[in-house]
Amino acid sequence: MKVLILGGVAAGTKAAAKIKRQDQSADVTILVKDRDISYAGCGLRPALLCGRPD
Repeated sequence: MKVLILGGVAAGTKAAAKIKRQDQSADVTILVKDRDISYAGCGLRPALLCGRPD
């Protein structure tokens, strides 16, 4: 499954985290207008976005 999420603040990253928890093979892409995304609010680890395990 391929998923495109627009926006990297709390709602977007929370959606990405939920999708990855439900289907680890999902290809999730988050598009943001800024250089950085917000991940602290929902507990999404940067390694999850990069596909690297802890």
